[in-house]
Amino acid sequence: MSWDVTLRVPGVSWASESWNYTSNTSPMIYEAMRRAGIPLEHWPGSNAERWRMERFANGSKCGKRGPGQKTLDDLIWTPCTMTCCEPSWWQTLDGRPGPEGLKILVAVVEQWDADPDRFRAMNPRNGWGRFDTDEDDPGLRGVFTEMIAAATTEAALVWEASG
Repeated sequence: MSWDVTLRVPGVSWASESWNYTSNTSPMIYEAMRRAGIPLEHWPGSNAERWRMERFANGSKCGKRGPGQKTLDDLIWTPCTMTCCEPSWWQTLDGRPGPEGLKILVAVVEQWDADPDRFRAMNPRNGWGRFDTDEDDPGLRGVFTEMIAAATTEAALVWEASG
């Protein structure tokens, strides 16, 4: 599994830049967001928000983490309510204007830089993904740094994300 993030100029299909990385590193992002006090929330009108509304209307089930479970543990499936579908980190980014998403990315990288050894220790055991850049892998921090560089502009941009 992986996540995909695109920074797009609305209405201009060719004016975009995209990134992709393994979901195995998502616990590093969740931990940094938690430390920075960034809530997991859908942006109103985003694709992720529409998906949540459709799931509720269709009577779908939502996966929730139980007490003491880690991010990638088995989920507890319950009937969907309007508040049960906790967004993923990338759904929190989806639909946000460029500057709003940029604030999240910068805060995440600041948390990583404040305690890099803690996040290096979270490298996936299976070797799929890593915190740092090496010769064969940009690393999660490198991907986020590229996204920050692309979003640091005055252009009207919107984040799109999926996973």
